Amino acid sequence: MYIYNIEEFTEGVPRSVAGLYSKPFQAKQFYFSRLAINKCLYELNLKQKSKDISDLSIIDHHSLEFYPNILVSISHIQHFGAAVICSKKDYLGIGIDMELENRTINPKTAKLFLNDRDELQCFDNLLKSWTSKEAAFKALSPICYQYSSEQLKTVKDIWIQDGIFGLYHLDSPIGKIHTCVQEVKSSKVLICLALITI
Repeated sequence: MYIYNIEEFTEGVPRSVAGLYSKPFQAKQFYFSRLAINKCLYELNLKQKSKDISDLSIIDHHSLEFYPNILVSISHIQHFGAAVICSKKDYLGIGIDMELENRTINPKTAKLFLNDRDELQCFDNLLKSWTSKEAAFKALSPICYQYSSEQLKTVKDIWIQDGIFGLYHLDSPIGKIHTCVQEVKSSKVLICLALITI
């Protein structure tokens, strides 16, 4: 089981967080992605409902320092922060990425993230492909060594076909991609989750 949550930047950031960053939007991205983690932990009855984020240090892009049995991934765009969490007993890797659904991606940039092993539909929906690959990269990068001695360098090193993903130089699938569009306030947000089960 996994849980994800999106938080909208609707309020100020505590001074203790704002002072850590030179740019206000960086502080907001940090704070609201941690609030999203908080809400996920609360929904799993692992934490009281609160805005305290002091116990949410992320280690190696996947682990929470004070919640050793939980995997985590975060994402943030403009006015939103998101998180997904799951149990380490069910998943090896997890990743989340999101984009505003109306974002356009220049077709000339496709060569930077698509490869010849990607399904043809990836070339038709560049935003979904980009977001899916970002989520897959987040799920794979901390544990890539379990599948290959080659280092995962870019999202182009990942292939996507029929909702599954793997490493470019390996035929076997490694995980699954789930996508949805969620309305958050007045915005439609494309959310991609990448899951690697045990």
